[in-house]
Amino acid sequence: MPVVAFAVLLLAPVVAGSAPGGAGSPATPEGVLTSHLISPLPMGLTFDAPGAPVGVARLALVPAQTDVNLEVGLALQDPQGLATLLGSLGDPYSPSYHHFLTSQEFATRYAPSTTEMSSVEGYFLSHGATSLAPSPDRMSLSLVLPAGDVSSTFGSSLAYYHGANGRFYAPTGPVSLPGPIARDLVQVDGLTNEQSRGLQTFLSDLGSFSLPAGSTSASPHGISQFDTTTPPQSLQLFWGTDFPAAFDAQGMINSGTTGSGWSVATILWSGHNDSNGVNLPPWDPSAVDQYLTQTFPAGATLPTITAEPVTYGGSTPPLPGTYSLGDDEGGITETSLDLEMEASTAPGAHIYCWYFSGSILTGSSQSSFYGAFDQALSDALSYSYGGNGLAAISNSYGLDDSNDSLWNNLEAQAAAQGTTLFASSGDAGNAPTAYTGRPQGQWPTWPATASFNTYGAVAVGGTEITVNGAPYSTNYNPSSGVLPPMAYDASSITGLQSQVVWYDNSTTLGTDGTEGGISGIYNEPVFQAHSAAQSAIIAAASKEGVLYARGIPDLSSVGDNTVIYDDSTPGLSGNIVAGTSIASPVMAGFMVLMDQMDGKQGYFNPALYSIGSYFLTVAPTSGADPFHGAFAVTAGRNWVYNASASGGWSACDGWGTPDIALMAQDLGNPIYTGFVYDPNGVPGQAGPLPGGGTRPNSSVDLNTLVVLVAIVLVVVIVAAVLLRPKHRTAAAPGTMYGTPPASPYVYGYPAAGTPTGPTYAYAAPPPATAPPPVATYGTPYAQPSGYPPGYGAPGYGIAAHAAPGYGAHPSPYVAAPQARPMAGPVYYCRYCRNPRPYTNSACPNCGAPL
Repeated sequence: MPVVAFAVLLLAPVVAGSAPGGAGSPATPEGVLTSHLISPLPMGLTFDAPGAPVGVARLALVPAQTDVNLEVGLALQDPQGLATLLGSLGDPYSPSYHHFLTSQEFATRYAPSTTEMSSVEGYFLSHGATSLAPSPDRMSLSLVLPAGDVSSTFGSSLAYYHGANGRFYAPTGPVSLPGPIARDLVQVDGLTNEQSRGLQTFLSDLGSFSLPAGSTSASPHGISQFDTTTPPQSLQLFWGTDFPAAFDAQGMINSGTTGSGWSVATILWSGHNDSNGVNLPPWDPSAVDQYLTQTFPAGATLPTITAEPVTYGGSTPPLPGTYSLGDDEGGITETSLDLEMEASTAPGAHIYCWYFSGSILTGSSQSSFYGAFDQALSDALSYSYGGNGLAAISNSYGLDDSNDSLWNNLEAQAAAQGTTLFASSGDAGNAPTAYTGRPQGQWPTWPATASFNTYGAVAVGGTEITVNGAPYSTNYNPSSGVLPPMAYDASSITGLQSQVVWYDNSTTLGTDGTEGGISGIYNEPVFQAHSAAQSAIIAAASKEGVLYARGIPDLSSVGDNTVIYDDSTPGLSGNIVAGTSIASPVMAGFMVLMDQMDGKQGYFNPALYSIGSYFLTVAPTSGADPFHGAFAVTAGRNWVYNASASGGWSACDGWGTPDIALMAQDLGNPIYTGFVYDPNGVPGQAGPLPGGGTRPNSSVDLNTLVVLVAIVLVVVIVAAVLLRPKHRTAAAPGTMYGTPPASPYVYGYPAAGTPTGPTYAYAAPPPATAPPPVATYGTPYAQPSGYPPGYGAPGYGIAAHAAPGYGAHPSPYVAAPQARPMAGPVYYCRYCRNPRPYTNSACPNCGAPL
């Protein structure tokens, strides 16, 4: 019987409530943030296909017996109470500050009730649904509904249509749900499987390498340094364990702040071979083990990594293992990178990878992408981790900037439980789609844009860094067929020398670089409106030709020249990569260290904007400034935006990359975290995109647009009078900081010559009930002397486990056809992604130079 994928995400609105305390000034801080930090979740019921598609040919009705797979998201209970809680959790002057909930406490107080679940189940059962399966936290319900019963359920039949991308199904008319059910729901996804713009992975290969079986690589565990490639590139190359030294976190690790007892997670997908229709493992444990073994100090206990397969759309991905088919969906390289970065920056933490089948990304509608990520995040947040719980989650992907209400509710859950969500900001450098060929367009992507006043994602941009220290190798040639010289480097790096915006526009065939800008869906959070970033956000909106709203990124981290391993058969191979996919897991790992020092931070953005504003405008020369010196990104640009010459916020890099040790200190000081730069700042609302139109689910009426345009014009005129300082200088609170461009930005090629503390009570979560199948690995090593203090000390790392499921795997992986040739080094063009020689000559496939 044919199967049609169908997902329904249902949520209830959270209504803005009042929390103790009111508006105030920095001089009388009690309660200053609580009333400002309460924000509602999106209200009302929306459908991804509210009616029949326009301008396409209708074919036939979907056969009545066709199975339709639905996933139903349920409404939260006590939304006003949750809104009040979130406001107090983020207010450093509230007695409830950072008193986060366990996953069980959240489920009891705010997750959909059993009564609500029964009601929703009853409605769909009465309309012919079968195979009902509620999630453990009751946030969602999967079921199967015959297509013939869709009409009685939603008031419209499903029919096939012929569009630009082939046949798809969609409603034949307006869809609706009866009042008693509709009042509990906020979103329905999956009423169409029309092909939309696909998933974007934020990762670019700068070069690939492989060793034939039996080859010998450089000896590990020597005291080395970053490696520099042969001229004329002369690029500094980095391993994950270099980054704690570069960003001033190595001292924390050496003194025992390693993340021990904490957990950090990533949400991704498995590999998939499109030609054979086979789901591949999410990563190769042997390759990741070798990466950590060769770059950690000799004798260190490796971090423990746990695989958490996510079942979605009837598909459960395989466990980690070796593979021989090529991965067409990028899951293996992406997952290997994220795990290696989190392990390198939080070496004592327990790392979890929640991943769904890569097959979800092939031939699916965009609704399926959202649904799969929703399910992975839901599973991650409802799991009982033990110890100090889950500190952070990284997300290294992007979809169209749009509203996903179930994800919004899950973000609120993460904030309530004290988990920080990081999302990569994107890799297209804000270049036009016609230039890049990338489907998400020129402007920001979801979920990096999905942030509200008191919960949401921390968007992470990318920088290119230079470190101090003598290179171990100054003539590494990637075409030599051997791996870059590897070793534990951190003890040789003496700090960050400089960093600039990550951007490569070296040819006319493509653009790689960090991106940001203004969302067309999400209103500006109040912490941005009340910060010194407000004027830069208004200026960015002016360049885009939109109303000012949520601006990204929030901060940045390394996004270039990073070595990873992702395959061990038949010889070890890997990549030198660039992308904000590096930055997000690096920041997630650093967040674990900061949580260990200060207690769980949860939603990090309000504190981040307060700290950035305080040191930019009140104490620009303070030694406690985490964005001082080389950490302030004051040089570089992408296609549209320039870095802030003053070191303030920009749409390239946000606030820049923080000095982790100083940021950890500052998070414990309410003078910094509670600072309000401009309490009268007016949050902007999302408006139209350049060229007309709005992004999906954007709703601003004409009168509101007129008023907001008037506000923007007034603010821009006032801001234009105030020339932005070129260096950090003190400014009184209330000063608008920054100057919009003097003339409208012209889209197209850049002009010629343009340079490219507090503690909290946290109850341990109860044991998980019926957890999904997992596989853990990690190999303990002896601990000889000679490595830095703190490594190998008692409590470092998580006790290693055996490796169930990592042995020989069943067909089709054994003796699979089309095994990848690994006889020698293989390099890929960073523009067309096809194999090419590593020389200074042009790519034979697309003509791009190296």
